[in-house]
Amino acid sequence: MAERISGSRRTWAGAESGRAVERAREAVAREAWGDAYDSLHGVDPDLLDADDFAALADAAWWTSRVDESVAARMRAYAGYTAKGDARQAGYCAWMLFYEHQLAGRTAAAAGWMGRARQQLEDEPECVEQCYLAWTDVEEAQERGAFGEAMDCARRMAGIARRCGSTDLLAMSTQAQAGVLLAEGRAAEGLAVLDDAMCAVPDARRAAALLRLPGELTAREIDVLRLVAAERTNRAIAAELAISEHTVARHLNNIFAKIDVSSRAAATAYAYTHGLL
Repeated sequence: MAERISGSRRTWAGAESGRAVERAREAVAREAWGDAYDSLHGVDPDLLDADDFAALADAAWWTSRVDESVAARMRAYAGYTAKGDARQAGYCAWMLFYEHQLAGRTAAAAGWMGRARQQLEDEPECVEQCYLAWTDVEEAQERGAFGEAMDCARRMAGIARRCGSTDLLAMSTQAQAGVLLAEGRAAEGLAVLDDAMCAVPDARRAAALLRLPGELTAREIDVLRLVAAERTNRAIAAELAISEHTVARHLNNIFAKIDVSSRAAATAYAYTHGLL
């Protein structure tokens, strides 16, 4: 009898943990980091995959639990490395570099930067390489090598543009402006920032004029464009630096909002509404 009761408890605990993971994945899709952390941090680690550890790391980071973020991201890195996913492993390594750098742990930061380069430098061009270029900008700028820094910032912009990452393209613009300001070219640096800031309301006005049915969010439009470009969920996750679970959640929302049931129909929608 005791063994049956114990087994029932383990079954119940496993089912409850599974539900917690699903709640966390839904919270991550909404970028509700507090909810995601609350759902994930007490779950049996054996039930979490690399994407879940990466989500827990992000949730811990956004809720100011830096040490927990580092620990979870190391688990995510190990998971991605074990399954040969160099792009996600490289991104995790870069984030660990960034977190250690912010904490003043320079030796640990340098080690993780080396791992990020090792994972990403020999990969075909991918959005994660923007982070390497961004680091190159800052290192060159600190040496006073402003021409080199600007070249790196422009390389970052090129990768972001070709990979379709609007967020990293904006960050590359900020990096270029930062180089100009550091060089003492304040007027030029501020002009670059002004142009970028003026583009935001212009884009919002354009979106309003389109009056797209379904009221897709900006992130859902990014996902839909990549679907129309025949990218897999895994490729979309890598390019947008999100998990495959989050991509799947966005796709479910997109299909519901625009009333389609297939990627082909979603692609047709993207073409007919001028999203490409």
